[in-house]
Amino acid sequence: MRKLIFILMIGLLSTAVAQAQYPTDTETFVITFIQKAEESEMICKTQPQLRRVYVNPIAWIYFNYDIKKKFTKVCVMYMNMLTEQNVENVKIYNYQTGKKLARYNSFLGFKVF
Repeated sequence: MRKLIFILMIGLLSTAVAQAQYPTDTETFVITFIQKAEESEMICKTQPQLRRVYVNPIAWIYFNYDIKKKFTKVCVMYMNMLTEQNVENVKIYNYQTGKKLARYNSFLGFKVF
């Protein structure tokens, strides 16, 4: 019985910690995500008016297709917040070489180059 209560308490505690670390508000999540990506040097530079994000190529290589797509969609939301536009368009570039790595827009979808 004690084991069961202990397991339930740990489950409740971990749920509370998860809710504190991952806010449910989309805008807060996007800002927090981008800040952590900048702190970890995954994102090296952003150009909101041009809708460009420059990323660390070493980190980009280790992402699989689905993670790259989700990352790019979060970048779209961030660009929309910065420019106060509702345009589903962003391009991801290699920070070192300037080569286009990926793009996302609502008409053509997501593409990795």
